[in-house]
Amino acid sequence: MADLPPIWFDVAPDTDYYAALNVHRDASTEEIRRAFFVLSREFHPDKTTHTDDANQQYPRLDRAYKVLSSQPLRLAYDQYGERGVVALEEDKSADEWAVANYVHSDEYVQERVRVLMRRWYEKQLEAPYSSQTECEVEVDARDFVKHPLYSLQQVFNKQFRMIGISQMVMRQSTSIDVSRNTTVVVGGYLYDKHGLGLGALTCGINYITADPTALRIHLNSEVGWTPKLSVHLEQPVSSVTSCFLMPELTVDGLDVRVGVNHVMRLLPQYAPLQGSMMLSANTGLVSSLQFHRNTWQSTATAAVRAHGPSLGLSVRKQVTTSSSAKVRKD
Repeated sequence: MADLPPIWFDVAPDTDYYAALNVHRDASTEEIRRAFFVLSREFHPDKTTHTDDANQQYPRLDRAYKVLSSQPLRLAYDQYGERGVVALEEDKSADEWAVANYVHSDEYVQERVRVLMRRWYEKQLEAPYSSQTECEVEVDARDFVKHPLYSLQQVFNKQFRMIGISQMVMRQSTSIDVSRNTTVVVGGYLYDKHGLGLGALTCGINYITADPTALRIHLNSEVGWTPKLSVHLEQPVSSVTSCFLMPELTVDGLDVRVGVNHVMRLLPQYAPLQGSMMLSANTGLVSSLQFHRNTWQSTATAAVRAHGPSLGLSVRKQVTTSSSAKVRKD
C-alpha cells in the first residue's frame, strides 16, 4: 500500500484521557486499570453522596478507561485524538477493536486508522459540494394503447413500432455553498427528442435565507443551442401562499411570467394540495394542482395558450430512492 500523506488537525481532543485517569502517557495497561478502579470507587454514582458531580465525572472516566485499556483504540487516540477513536469504532470491517487482546500488530492498526482518517478527511472536503445526476426517458405508447392486440401481433415487426422513446433528458448539477444563504449551482444537460439532440451548460445562483418571509432569489443562465438568462423572484405572503416573478431573456426576446403558489388542506387526514397558477406573455395561462402522499404524486394541469386550451394528468411513483416511474396523459 502506498504511503498516505500525514493529516494535521487544528482542534485538540475535548478530553485528555490520561489526565482524566491521572496517569502518564507511557502508563501500562495494569497501571491504567488500577487508576480507573481507584477513581471509580470515588466517583461511581452508587458509591458517593455527591451524585451530581459523579454523574458528570464517571462517564468521562469510563470512556477514558475503555479507550486506554484497548491497544487499538489507544493507538488511534495517541495519533488522532477522539476523532481517530470514533473512526475506528465506526469501522465496519472489524467488530473487535475494543477487545484488549486484539491479535493484529500495532503497524496494522496504525495503517488502518490512517486510511479511515483519510476517508473522513476527504468526506469533510466534499461536504460543501453536492452533485446530482438525473436521467429522464419518455416512452410514447399511444399507438399501443389504441390498438393493443394489433401491437402484440406486430411486436417483432420493425416496420410497426407501436412503442418508442420520444424524449430523453440527462441533467448533471453540482451545488457549492459559498455562504450561509447563497449557493452556486453549475451543471448542464443533454436533450434528445425525435432524433434532434440539444445541450447546454447551466450556471445559477440561489439566495435563500432562514427567514421564511424573506425574498428568495434564483438567477439562472444557459449557454448552448438557445442561450437563456432568467431570474426567479419569490416572495412569501403567508405561511401557505407565495407570489413569484420570472423575467426570462432568450434569443426570441423577453418573456415575463407572474404567478402564485398556494397550499391548501381540504381534510385534516389527507395530505395538502399544492396549487399553482402562472401567466406568461408568450405561453399564456397555466395552472396546476398537485397531490403528494408517501411515494405517489399526482398532478393535474390546465392551460390556455395561443393554439387553444389543453388538459393534462400525470401520476408518478417513487420506485427506489433514486428512480421513479411516471405516466402522463395530455
